[in-house]
Amino acid sequence: MWESARVVVPSLLVIFGWMYVSYDNNKRETRKEKRQFLDRTILFLEDIAEDVVSYYITADQAEAQKLSSKIDPALLRIEGTLNHLKLKDSAGKVVNAITLRDKITNSGSWRSAQKVALAPDCATIYQINVAFAELIGSLESAYTSTYQK
Repeated sequence: MWESARVVVPSLLVIFGWMYVSYDNNKRETRKEKRQFLDRTILFLEDIAEDVVSYYITADQAEAQKLSSKIDPALLRIEGTLNHLKLKDSAGKVVNAITLRDKITNSGSWRSAQKVALAPDCATIYQINVAFAELIGSLESAYTSTYQK
């Protein structure tokens, strides 16, 4: 009886220790992968923000059309990315880009037939920049509250 316990107990301790270390390592790796993915998403959001501002301040119709055809798929990609991340804000809702898309596309001059260039200090551009900043801030705080407890 004691002979088998002397063999089994250390073996079980080694197995449980290995399981704990493996679980903790997997958690750490997942957290690092999510952080890298989030960082790439934030850089992509910043690129989209530059394109959106360029779209609204340009007077050239061809350039505006080129930018809008680049922005629409980028917004869809961001929405898919945020669905993949599934980071929850302080209210428990998954952070999404719906508000951002609304600010960009519901300004009245998005893809309009007679696009008018806006001034760089226009309220519409300010609201769009605020929406980008709020989304990035929400992502950062959601990540922090999820992984850095």
